[in-house]
This record gives sequence, C-alpha cells and structure tokens, in this order.
Amino acid sequence: MGLRIYLKPLPLEHELRKKPLKGSFYHATNGKFSREVFSSYGIANKTYNDLGPAWTDNEEFYFEIADEIYRSHN
Repeated sequence: MGLRIYLKPLPLEHELRKKPLKGSFYHATNGKFSREVFSSYGIANKTYNDLGPAWTDNEEFYFEIADEIYRSHN
C-alpha cells in the first residue's frame, strides 16, 4: 500500500488534479469502502477538475502513490 494523495485539497494546477481518474480510488465522504475507478467507468477519462459538485461534494478521490516514487518527487 502506498501513500494516499487526496485530490480535493490540492491546488487546481496540481498535476494529479489534471490526470485522468482511471486507476484512482474514491469513497463516499461518510463511506467505509473505497472503489477503484476502472476504464469502463464514465468518469475514467475525466480529470478531477472536470468533475462537477455531484461527484466532488460527496465523494473523496485519491491516488495511491508508492512511497519510493513520492519521496523521489518531493
């Protein structure tokens, strides 16, 4: 398991907010289980910045980044 980078608190211009959501994870803000965004999902090719409030107000999106990769970029 890697480091979770949540998209909502990131600046609008952050590279992860401009990356297609395929491979990211999401869960309802009051939910217990996360789900991966698969290529068959309608939002898979959209970026977090493309999503409307129906998604961003009630769901938390994040990418899991391997610790080694995160450390090498920060």
